[in-house]
Parts: sequence; structure tokens; C-alpha cells
Amino acid sequence: MSEYYYFESVDKPLTAAQQKELRNVSTRAEIDSRCFVNEYHYGDLKAEPLKLMKTYFDVHLYYANWGTRVAMFKIPGDLVDINFVRKYETDETLKIHQSGTDVIFQMTANTDDSDEWWELGEGSRNSRRFVTI
Repeated sequence: MSEYYYFESVDKPLTAAQQKELRNVSTRAEIDSRCFVNEYHYGDLKAEPLKLMKTYFDVHLYYANWGTRVAMFKIPGDLVDINFVRKYETDETLKIHQSGTDVIFQMTANTDDSDEWWELGEGSRNSRRFVTI
């Protein structure tokens, strides 16, 4: 069983105080001024990803070896016609959250095409930058 959590702050770096707060979420995570990255083989993240997005981050990627994939993106609300995009919201694949003046798009995919699980490779933590700035 493997789960991989990736969060990135694009608009502004995390402060030292914020990094310390995130350390309380995980003692094993790689945390720097832009990212929080952790891989779990046993156990789980000790925080809700949506709450972390609302407070600290702009991008979140999650994948699990049983087929669940989640991507979240936070953008300024003045760039979004919220009434228009809400027409595309679904219970399972697209959720739209308002957080202050921002909008968070949460996209989820569950694939169970195979009975085989895959394991995260050793290089996954070292090649952690999914988003280039």
C-alpha cells in the first residue's frame, strides 16, 4: 500500500513559521519554502489536503497504488465565473471549493482497471517537482 502527497506553494514561499506548523503534520515529510512532499506505505497524512490547500498551498497532487488520483489547483476567484464553472461540478470527479477570495478545483479519478498494485519508485521523492515556476 503506497500513497504519495505533493503540495506546492506557487504564489509565495512558505514562512519558517508555516514550515514549522507543517512539520506537526508529518515528521518525515520533505518540507521547504515551496513544497511539502510525503510518501506513506503504512499510515496516512495527519491532515485534510483541502485544509492544507486553503491555508498554505496552490497545487496538490495525490496518488495511491490502488488507483485513486487527486489534483487540486487554487486560483484567484476574480479569474473564475463561479456560476459558470459550478455547472460542471459532480459528486465524484470535480468539486469546486471557495476559500476566501480563491477558488479550489478538486479533480478525482479512481481507476481499478487492474488487480495489480504498483509500488512507488525510489526516484519518486527525488523527482518531486511536478510544477515548474
